[in-house]
Amino acid sequence: MFSFDFDTASGDQEVFNQGLIAAGSLVEVDLYLNFDKTGDGVFRYLPNYSVKVEFDPDQLSFIRYAPETAEEENVFIAGGGTVPQLPAITTDNSATFGAAILRPTAGAAPDAGGLIGRLTFATTEEFATTDMVITNYALNQVGGTQQEVSSLIFARLSTGEIKLTGSLAGSGPTEAQLA
Repeated sequence: MFSFDFDTASGDQEVFNQGLIAAGSLVEVDLYLNFDKTGDGVFRYLPNYSVKVEFDPDQLSFIRYAPETAEEENVFIAGGGTVPQLPAITTDNSATFGAAILRPTAGAAPDAGGLIGRLTFATTEEFATTDMVITNYALNQVGGTQQEVSSLIFARLSTGEIKLTGSLAGSGPTEAQLA
């Protein structure tokens, strides 16, 4: 449903891990709503959403949330709906953000996925390896009721190199196959 992408070029490149980050660096991560990962189109024509991202405040400091970027507009604005830009609600270890189309209709609501925003963090002096986690999201369809979902969608950041194994590593053998 939702995904992190550390490749901030336009479009979801599904880069959900980033290594070789120094302490004291700024880190940007785009978040996407992915209708294509939900199967039968159950979440098309959404008039609103909210997402809660949790992080370790000893390793990351939240800087800002931007609902769109210079290269890509928010999926809720793309359909022509009127969407007020709201700031993220933050605590020491979380950022919750979302959007709602005013007077939603199926014609204004998105029927394809897209960008829902960019989060910017600063790594602290204690930064080594940490995760950001989408722990909760809420959404509904035009004319439907709000659905709140607990989730565990991870993104990893590290000062070291992150090596993917298994099916995420491409066509090479998995660790299990090498054992």
